[in-house]
Amino acid sequence: MAKEIEFKFLVAPERAEQLKELALISAKAEGPRKLSRLISTYYDTPDQYLRAQGLSLRTRSVEGGWVQTMKGEASSTGGLSIREEVEFPLPSDQLDCSKLIGSAFDAIGHDAALHARLKPLFVTDFHRLRWLLLLDGDTRVEAALDRGTVVHESLSEPICELELELISGELASMEGFSEQLLAAFPLTRGNRSKAQRGYELMQQPGQ
Repeated sequence: MAKEIEFKFLVAPERAEQLKELALISAKAEGPRKLSRLISTYYDTPDQYLRAQGLSLRTRSVEGGWVQTMKGEASSTGGLSIREEVEFPLPSDQLDCSKLIGSAFDAIGHDAALHARLKPLFVTDFHRLRWLLLLDGDTRVEAALDRGTVVHESLSEPICELELELISGELASMEGFSEQLLAAFPLTRGNRSKAQRGYELMQQPGQ
């Protein structure tokens, strides 16, 4: 299991193309940027048991394959979120909660009755432009510009956000870089995950 440590920033859609060419990012980039399409399906019980526990569970298409991810409750403030995360490859897009056995989510991995109640609730579909950044002190960070939608039945909401995820090194270096970004480009700190946005979409009137 690993901790996911990331900053999230909201980007005005009309500014996204400018952000792609921001010199502050390209100057720190190691290697070329990469573009991919990511489609994720989020699961929970009809009474949203996982959400009540502060958890999120999804499957995601990644470069011709699939991964399953369980995330713990996040501590979020000022755009910075820290949470436990377990990720496994899957042979198909079918959920397999037995893979959680032996992890910090072991109890859920063993709960066959819970598995039977899990249903797909909403989907995120977005393109991700990624850079690997080398910051001060050999700190490595993945910068990801995500543009797409979160969808529940006939409802949808746009996604346009920048995430900085700590890969290795010092959080302080990533914090310093995030402050430089805020000074150089009109970004807004964001504390809502894509999962949170999906659940909120489900709660709109008429749902």
